[in-house]
Amino acid sequence: MNNSITEIVVSITEHAEFHWQAGQYVNIHNTALGDARPYTIANYGEEKCIFYLQHKVAYNQDIIEQIKQQEKMTFTGPFGNCIYHAEPADIPLYLIAGGTGFAQLRTIAEAAFLDQYTASIHAFWGARKAEDFHSLDLLTRWKTQYSNFDFTLAISDDTENLSLIHI
Repeated sequence: MNNSITEIVVSITEHAEFHWQAGQYVNIHNTALGDARPYTIANYGEEKCIFYLQHKVAYNQDIIEQIKQQEKMTFTGPFGNCIYHAEPADIPLYLIAGGTGFAQLRTIAEAAFLDQYTASIHAFWGARKAEDFHSLDLLTRWKTQYSNFDFTLAISDDTENLSLIHI
């Protein structure tokens, strides 16, 4: 991903009963602490779940180590009502993400692409620093692949390092 984000990919092929809607989240369980926290599922329509974990959060570091040691992850869900709706398909779809919160934007965009959404889809993503962005290759690919997709990136604090963003 980048220096501040780890992408976790979890196979769910053995759990055919698990289904989610674009935009939903699960609670990932930290077995060492005995608690759980919410993480948005970052993809849609596949036999895997993708999650983005920010390194500087100690809880996320624990989850990453837990996955490395146990080679598995426990989560419950899905939860949440902020989801993709295919109808009406003739109005623009605006997707907004802040900081490292790209997961929900990604999954809703993927659902719209799979649904062959015909109206314009525009993603707005704001971050403090250029290095906080990840998956820019995916955004660029979408812009090339889907004529109705475009995106805008905004940086609030680190305007001197705009050259770090390669689009």
